[in-house]
Amino acid sequence: MSLSRIILKNIRANIRNYVSYFLSSSFSIMLFFIYSTLLFSDTIATSQDYKGLSKIFLMTLVAIVAFSIFFISYAHTTFMKSRSKEFGVFSILGMTRNDLIRTILIENSLIFAASTLTGILSGIVFSRLFQTVVFKILGIQQFDFNLTERPFVVTIASFAAIFLFVIVQSAFHIAGLDISRLITESKRNEIETGTTPLSGVFGILCLGISFILLHMITEQSKGLAVNGYLYASYIILLFTGVYLVISGFSGILLSFWKNSKLYYSNLLFTSEINHHYRQDKRIIFVLSILTSIVIVMCTTAFAFYHLSDESVSASQKNDIEYVQLGNINKLDEDKLNETLRDSSDTLLNKGAYEFIQLTHGNMKAGMSIPVVSVDIYEAAMNGRIEIEKGHALMILPPLQLFSSNGLQQKQVELTDGSHSFSYTIMDSARLEWIAGTVVLPYEEAIVLNNDDYALMKSKVSEALVGVYHVFNFTDWKNTQGITKGIRDELAKANIDKQLSPKEQELSLGLTVSSKKEISDVFRKGYALFIFSTVFIGVLFFIASGGILYFKQFAELDAAKVKFRKVYRLGIADREISRVISQEFALSFYTPILIGGIISIALLYLLIDVANAQHIQGVFISTGVSVLAGYALVQSLFYLLARRNYIRGVLRDIS
Repeated sequence: MSLSRIILKNIRANIRNYVSYFLSSSFSIMLFFIYSTLLFSDTIATSQDYKGLSKIFLMTLVAIVAFSIFFISYAHTTFMKSRSKEFGVFSILGMTRNDLIRTILIENSLIFAASTLTGILSGIVFSRLFQTVVFKILGIQQFDFNLTERPFVVTIASFAAIFLFVIVQSAFHIAGLDISRLITESKRNEIETGTTPLSGVFGILCLGISFILLHMITEQSKGLAVNGYLYASYIILLFTGVYLVISGFSGILLSFWKNSKLYYSNLLFTSEINHHYRQDKRIIFVLSILTSIVIVMCTTAFAFYHLSDESVSASQKNDIEYVQLGNINKLDEDKLNETLRDSSDTLLNKGAYEFIQLTHGNMKAGMSIPVVSVDIYEAAMNGRIEIEKGHALMILPPLQLFSSNGLQQKQVELTDGSHSFSYTIMDSARLEWIAGTVVLPYEEAIVLNNDDYALMKSKVSEALVGVYHVFNFTDWKNTQGITKGIRDELAKANIDKQLSPKEQELSLGLTVSSKKEISDVFRKGYALFIFSTVFIGVLFFIASGGILYFKQFAELDAAKVKFRKVYRLGIADREISRVISQEFALSFYTPILIGGIISIALLYLLIDVANAQHIQGVFISTGVSVLAGYALVQSLFYLLARRNYIRGVLRDIS
C-alpha cells in the first residue's frame, strides 16, 4: 500500500480528530487575518488622530499569535498523542521513522493548506463587518475597506512558521521513540505522573507565604518604595504554590478520604479523581492561568469603563478652563465677557484664581508645580482649611496612577531658579484641585499659608504668576462653540502681545480645555481599550474551552473501553453518568476556582503597582462580577459537553 493511500485511510478513520484540528487552525487563521486587515488599513495609517492605534492593534496581533501558537500546538499535540498506538502498529508493519515523519509532514501540510484557505476566505467575509464595528467604536464615520497584499503575506508567513514549529516538534518526538514506546506511551505517562500529598502541603505553604508578601507589599507602598524583589517573589511563590497544590490535591484528598466511610461506597469516583489529577495537573494549571488572564483583562476593561465619568471629572473639574501665565493668554475682561455672551449655552458661573508656578525641587528637573494660598483655595473649592506658617498641604490628583512620591514626602522644596522655598508637609491627600491636569499638567499641587504665599509672590518673577480661568454652563456637552470662540480670542491676544520666542513655545501647551473634548477622547480611548482587552479575553476563553474540548473528546475512546468493563461488572448507566458528571465538574470548575483566586490576587497587585488603592473597591467588585459571568458561561459549556460525552459513552457500552 502506498503512503498516499495510508494517509487517506488515516483521514477517514480519524475524521473527527482531523476535523477538530482543522477547525482549530482555521479559526486561529481567520482571527489573525481579520485583525491584520485592520492593522494594515489605509484609514488607520493615514489618520493623524489615530496614529497611535497601530501600536495597540499590533499588540493585539501579537496576543493572537501567542494564542495561535498555544492553541494549535496543543491541538496538534493532542492529535498526535491519540495516534501513538497507530504509529506503533505502522512501525511493526515496516514503516521507518522517516516514513512516519514524512506522513506527519504531508498530513500537516494538507491541513495547513486547507485551514489557511478556509481561514483567509472566512476572514475576507467577516473583516469588513469587523472593521465597520471597530471604526464605529472609534467614531470614524468615513473609511475605505481595501485589501492589500500585506495581510495575506503576513498571515501565510506567520502560520507557516507555526505549523513548521509543530511539525518539527512532532518529528523530534517520533524520532526519539521506539516501537514499544509508541505503543505504550499513554500507559507510561499514567505511571510516570504520580504525586504525593507532600507536594500539596508545600504548595499550601508557598501560597501562604505569597499572601504574606502581598500584605507586606501593600503596607510598604504606604510609606517607602516597595522592593522590586518582593513583587517577583510574590508572583513566583503564587504560581508555584498553585501548581503544587494542584499536583498534590489527589494525594491530600485520598489521605483524608480513606478514613471516611464514603471512600468504599465511591470507589469508582475516587479512582477517577485520583487518575484525573495525576494525569491532568498541567492542563488544570494552564486552564487556571488562562482563566485568571481572562478575568483580569475583562475586569480592567469594565472597571475603567465604570470609572470613565469619574475620570473625566477628575481630569477636569470645570466645563471649560484655561490658564493665563504672565503675558500668555492674557485676554481683556470685556472681550472675554463678549465671547461668553455669544455662547448658545447659559453660563452658570465663572472664576479666576491666582497661582504661582515653580519647580518642585524634590522631583526631576523641568517638572513644575502650582502653588496657591489658603484664601484662593477656599474660594475655589468652597471649603475651609487651616495651614500654619512654614507648612504646606500637598494635593495629588484624585485618579492619578503610578505615582506615590507625594504621599511619602515630609518636606517640599520649591524654586524659581533664583530663590528657594522650603516647607514642612502637614498632610498629603488626593483632593480636587482648582483646575484639571490638561490646562496645566501637574503631579502635585501646593497650598500655603497666606503670609507664606504673599512672601513668595513678592520674590518671584511676574512671568511665573498665573491665573486659572474656569467656566461652568448648564450643559457641558453643548460647549463646543464657546470653547472654539475662547480659543480663537486667546490666539489673537497672544499675537497682539508680541510674545517672546520662549513665551510662544510655552503658549503651545497652555491651551483651552473643555470637559466635552476630554469626554470625547476618553470615550474613544476607553472604547478601544475595552474592545481590545475583551477581545483578547474572549480569545483566551476560547483557548481554555478548546483545551477542555480536546482533552475530553480525545479521551472518549479510552473512556468507552474503561466504562464498558465496569458496565459488564454490573455498574448501572446512572452510576456511570454520575461519575462522568463529577469528573467533568472538576475539569470545568476547578480552573474557575483557582483562576478566580489568582485573578483577585493579581488585581490586588495591579492596584498596588498602579498606586490606585482609591479605586480598589471598583476593581474588586467588577472582578467578582466578571468571575460570576465567566462561571455562568462555563456552566453552559459544561452542561453541553457533559451531555454529548455521556451520550457518546453510553451509546457504545450498552
